Amino acid sequence: MVLYFKDPIVSIRKLLITVGDAGSIAVMSVFSAAELPSHQVSTEVLGYLLSRNTAMVCPAWQISANDGKIGFRVAYGTHVRGLDAPLFKVLCETMCKEVHEFDSKLRQAGIL
Repeated sequence: MVLYFKDPIVSIRKLLITVGDAGSIAVMSVFSAAELPSHQVSTEVLGYLLSRNTAMVCPAWQISANDGKIGFRVAYGTHVRGLDAPLFKVLCETMCKEVHEFDSKLRQAGIL
């Protein structure tokens, strides 16, 4: 399932929800607009993501490598049974805001 949120940087920010384990586990992901060649990912960017991971209770930043390009996402996994509407709303807003702020910093730095 994909949910769509307005975002001034990318117009529409997508939140992907993947369900597994017979519907009992959900993983929520919001992807950054940035996809950088691996040689352009600085230690400052990686340090920023690590510092954000220690500052947030949940979710967490992850990076992925594919064909020499690095992608960035915020992800959170949860048991569906404990996910009520107020918590779901907070998670969606938190994740979209976190990725928006990251993309904004990259844009200000001329990377995005």
